[in-house]
Amino acid sequence: MLLKKNEAEIVVFIPSIENGGVEKNLFFKTYTNFAKEVISSKQKLIKIFKKIKKNNCTIVGYEASAKAVTILNFCNIDNSYVDYFLDTTKQKIRNYLPGTDIAVKKYKKLKKIRSYMFF
Repeated sequence: MLLKKNEAEIVVFIPSIENGGVEKNLFFKTYTNFAKEVISSKQKLIKIFKKIKKNNCTIVGYEASAKAVTILNFCNIDNSYVDYFLDTTKQKIRNYLPGTDIAVKKYKKLKKIRSYMFF
């Protein structure tokens, strides 16, 4: 197999020419379409966050999971977009999400809900 970086900087596996035919084209097309959808989702998420911040809302994350950290890092979202995360896990509280500088605070009921957006 050959490795090729596409525009989205996602590595796509391309089967060698010996395998060729329809299978090769479907394989490549599937992953190319997936890469395009991922980039589109990233752009939409950033656009939404910018719009929310422009309206002076606080963006709060809930549950500082590995999935959330993966999405945040892939989208280059940091503490300029997300103000903080709430979590109940003692080991995460008073720490920061890796690669983001987003603080993790102890979960508590928020008094003023209208200016908050949850992620």
